[in-house]
Amino acid sequence: MPSDKYDLIGRVKAVERKHTALRFTTDHALRSLGEGGVELEEDLKRLDVNRASERLEGTYIIRLFSEFEVALKTILRERQIKKIPRDAKPLIDRVASYFKFSGSILDNAHVVREHRNKLVHNLVYGIPDAQRMTIRTATNPISSLAHHRHARH
Repeated sequence: MPSDKYDLIGRVKAVERKHTALRFTTDHALRSLGEGGVELEEDLKRLDVNRASERLEGTYIIRLFSEFEVALKTILRERQIKKIPRDAKPLIDRVASYFKFSGSILDNAHVVREHRNKLVHNLVYGIPDAQRMTIRTATNPISSLAHHRHARH
């Protein structure tokens, strides 16, 4: 999406890879704990590993969206746009207006933003399974927006 200064697609893929690595690691740790094949450090409990595993997807969706926000701000700064919005909704809308995209690309970016907001404000209590988004589901709208921007400019 932005210039060479900020490679959104590459950064999104890096977040996905880190998520995959930690998913593999936590799943392996939980299996090993179940089989008695590993001991935890003295202050760490199995419950801690369970909670980390349960919240991994949400944590990485939050991280992914952070990369997205930085990319959008970078785009506007590179184009010397005055008054860059601080909040995500007007930021997304400003970039959408600048690059003239709307419809499902814009709507889906806002769906990810809304899910991120739920995670940030309700992570302690969790989100019902039916409302959870996967890292892949969150990545698709962000990648679509980046590809759309490259196709137009």
